[in-house]
Amino acid sequence: MVNVVHIVLFTFLAVIALAIIRLKDLFAAVMLMGIFSLLSASLFTVMDAVDVAFTEASVGAGVSTLLMLAALSLTEREEHPDHNRPKLAELLPRGVPGPVQHSRLLSLVEHQHMVLDEQGLTSDAFRTMCHKCGACDIDPGRMV
Repeated sequence: MVNVVHIVLFTFLAVIALAIIRLKDLFAAVMLMGIFSLLSASLFTVMDAVDVAFTEASVGAGVSTLLMLAALSLTEREEHPDHNRPKLAELLPRGVPGPVQHSRLLSLVEHQHMVLDEQGLTSDAFRTMCHKCGACDIDPGRMV
């Protein structure tokens, strides 16, 4: 049953998540991530998941925050503006494809279906795309 405490905690979590995304000050973002973890732990406690809350508080708010602060000590405090960042395509070595276009993705899907059809396989099988040939141990009840 959802009560007022759940709604308040979820609202705080959403506000803090948006603040983390918008911040340019990395130290403040790391501190807000620790607060986010503590609020998550309190939400888990309210939902009677005390073991998960304890783990979130110790790992999420404790260890992760310390590791982020250690990493932050090796970098600058402020995030660089976007115009200083090179584009991803410029960073990729020659021959590595950039973003996949819609037409390329559709042709890959068509090719996948063609290969599956040639082999007598289907992509809508429940556990695996394998047909029941008995030649492997994918189906645990069958002998090889």
